Amino acid sequence: MNTKRVLPVFAIVAAMVLANCAAHQPLIVSGESLAQLGNTFVATAAAMDKALDDKVVTQDQYDKWATFGKKFQMSFPLAVRLWRVAKDSQDATLEQQAVAMVASMAADLAEFSALVGVK
Repeated sequence: MNTKRVLPVFAIVAAMVLANCAAHQPLIVSGESLAQLGNTFVATAAAMDKALDDKVVTQDQYDKWATFGKKFQMSFPLAVRLWRVAKDSQDATLEQQAVAMVASMAADLAEFSALVGVK
């Protein structure tokens, strides 16, 4: 198992799980995780562009990244909105949906981040 791939996903998912365990502020860490996820996406985008220019990744790998990137850019604002609604309403079901959405996005992003060495 490649630890470079697993550790970023594990860190984000662990932060969200810990956030859900903390009864007094369950969504604050998830909000921080969202910010970290957004920052990781930006860093990965820059690294993927450079990797393509440097011929470290193939055009096919980059095309897969581009497809994912468009999906991520549409999904990320929705995840943020869902998180805010869950936070404001203190709705456990919405909170679980937000956590699941972010965890899925983080897992998909981790594949590309690991490819270009973004931590």
